[in-house]
Amino acid sequence: MNFSKMNRLVLLILLLAMVTMLSLGAFLFASYVPGITASFPPEHEVKQFSRVEEPWAFSLDEFHASFPEGGYVAPAFVKEREKGALIWGEGEYSMPGETTPEKASGIFLVVCGDVLSEKKEATISPPVEDPTPEEARKIDKIKQVFHQQEGTPEINAAGITGMPLTYTPVEDSFYLTFVDEEGNAFFPVHNIQAVTPLLSGTLYALVFIILLLLLQIMSLNFPPPQRENSPILLNAEKPAAVTVIIFVAVTYYLADLLELSYHFHAAGYLLAIVFLLIMARFNFFPFPSFGINLANWKNGCILGAVTSFLFLALPLQVPQGIKEVSLLEPVFDFIIIFLSAGLFHELVWRGYIQEVLTRASGMVQGLIYTALLAGLVHFIFLYLSSPSLFNYPFIFVEIAVMVPFTALITGYLFIKTRNIFSCAVLNTLIILLPQYLQYH
Repeated sequence: MNFSKMNRLVLLILLLAMVTMLSLGAFLFASYVPGITASFPPEHEVKQFSRVEEPWAFSLDEFHASFPEGGYVAPAFVKEREKGALIWGEGEYSMPGETTPEKASGIFLVVCGDVLSEKKEATISPPVEDPTPEEARKIDKIKQVFHQQEGTPEINAAGITGMPLTYTPVEDSFYLTFVDEEGNAFFPVHNIQAVTPLLSGTLYALVFIILLLLLQIMSLNFPPPQRENSPILLNAEKPAAVTVIIFVAVTYYLADLLELSYHFHAAGYLLAIVFLLIMARFNFFPFPSFGINLANWKNGCILGAVTSFLFLALPLQVPQGIKEVSLLEPVFDFIIIFLSAGLFHELVWRGYIQEVLTRASGMVQGLIYTALLAGLVHFIFLYLSSPSLFNYPFIFVEIAVMVPFTALITGYLFIKTRNIFSCAVLNTLIILLPQYLQYH
């Protein structure tokens, strides 16, 4: 279908009809299939600790846990509702088809609260009211271990472009991680039905298609994308693009290995840009434009900002409020993220890699190849840095759907605006806004 030659009013009506039908389908899909929608990670809260002085055991489906020497149980609450627990004590575990350690210092369990309450009723003692000094030290240690689990990647598995998502178990499903004496999580175990992540991936693919259509609607007044008279792709540019991707991937891996802030990811992109400029300086290929275009930059940035709000609203549901902060704090954070993450990231991925692939294969193919390449790089990064994540069933939704579709949306925005700053604004706000918005 040639959108560029279609009457604009007819095209608008057609696009709105498609968005309406797809939105209705997504709504029905999400309503009738429990557990397939992601949400912003909840804040778990621990309020009480129960001591178990005798041996005890419990089972969830085929998972069995026993604690020969008793231990402590700290229920995890989300908005006054019990959503899991940290169970502290040396245990023995088994589950068919899953790897379980012989012993661990505890487990952090995420499960429907009603299910957990039934398991605890007959075995758990009342909460500790007046702990002895020794018990108080033990409880302080458990509190520390509990708060370490909030960042556990097996619990908050999906994180695209700095925007973390999590899936809440429903009915009798659950997932958990074992915890060592220092509070580090390992060996994730789950019993989520295999079909649920597949349906979740299908739903979010549908959601992102809706977002692409909305982006097309919002940019109807923009000039139709034209293939520029770019110079022929030189032999040195393909290996240069591969080198750039290696710079980026290695920097991501080292930053994760050294537990550095995501701001350090900018170092890889900066090195990649410097490398390309040096190659151009020595005439291996012309100086890349990096998509920097000051014409109509304001309209492009406004479109990028609006797209970021839609991007956050669709996968995460509509935000319910804004956290109380000073006006200067988000402004300062925006500048830092824009310079350290958003701009450098887009200069490399959209301004160079997508441009090279477009010149090599065409506009549509270049957009698709860039999206697939982003998913591949993300897969390799996770495989090297957090291989245990691949035991978590929803990780495929991130790798196969969310990362490539995010690259599709950003790449399509670049095609429509020919302005790298619009993509940088979109990227920056996707990282920044979840820090200041409140979700229920």
